[in-house]
Amino acid sequence: MPKILLLFVAICVTVAAALFLNTRSPRDPLPELIDAFRTAHSLPGGVIAYGPRGGQPSVYGLGDADPGARTAIDANARLHIASLTKPLTAAAVLSLAEAGVIALDTPLAAQMDLPPPFDPRALDITPRHILSHRAGFDWRASFDPVFAPERVGGTPDMPCSALARLTWASRPLDHAPDTSEHYANIGYCLLSELLAAKDHDLYQSVAQAAPGVNFGVIAQPHWLFDGAKWLPLAATDTLHSDPSLLASAGGANSTAAAYWRFAVQSHMAQTSATPEGADGSYYALGWRVWPGPQGPHLTHFGHLPGVFSAVFVLSDGFTLVALFNGGVQDGARAFSELFDAVCFLRELTCRPS
Repeated sequence: MPKILLLFVAICVTVAAALFLNTRSPRDPLPELIDAFRTAHSLPGGVIAYGPRGGQPSVYGLGDADPGARTAIDANARLHIASLTKPLTAAAVLSLAEAGVIALDTPLAAQMDLPPPFDPRALDITPRHILSHRAGFDWRASFDPVFAPERVGGTPDMPCSALARLTWASRPLDHAPDTSEHYANIGYCLLSELLAAKDHDLYQSVAQAAPGVNFGVIAQPHWLFDGAKWLPLAATDTLHSDPSLLASAGGANSTAAAYWRFAVQSHMAQTSATPEGADGSYYALGWRVWPGPQGPHLTHFGHLPGVFSAVFVLSDGFTLVALFNGGVQDGARAFSELFDAVCFLRELTCRPS
């Protein structure tokens, strides 16, 4: 049975159980739903934090910290969050913009020291373009230097900020800036360089925006399955076996509760103007925005070998953070399954049918 069908069967079971037990028990179906998602995607373990704005999160550990030893994961385990780093980077940039340190609509090249661009159109790229994935980078049209560093003269162990400078100097843009939206990692790698040019360290700036979120190596392992056994991600030669090298594009780590406390706040993306030509969801100021009849929803997900993460800030203020210590085959599809399931459970319209 396809995973999406398994997941929706799990939804029906958990919702029915919750309704049946409503007068007998405070049983919450959401952890069971997320655990069904974890099982359907063969993820060893995960941690979740969720709850409404203005309250404290419910925090759970699901599955195993070590799938070989079958040791339960702690609810406060710290995990890599991959691209959930981008809303944090955006928050750091926006904070400096409010303080007048960074100008969102002034070209990057006028605010920092960059080598001459290979493509003169890059001189028009602004921080706002990058935050909204409208800078002109498009991995579908060419490639993503973060996942093919050798194609810009880089190496697998090179920090993404250095890859961004190589890309700037050696590759043409795929589109003119601010003409279309295309998700891209490399632009966010440039933002850590912008912060440094303004004498603001990325790690400290993110820590101020989201206390409890860190960068660097973590004790809690992530896992890859080689077809016979589980291997610690850090012990493999997989590209990004050390996700922290992705820095501002995907290098942070967090507990679910710490990220929830950041995500549950109000965000400028919720009131941002819809880009011209946007049809459905769009990216704005670090988040994916989903307009809806009850108001906009904000989401993001992260997907690397051995890592899957997702955050949902729903229009009613309910926020869910889910971090897993394993990866999925198709990140976009897994995210869509989880988004639809959570919205169904919350009785919200999150995406057009």
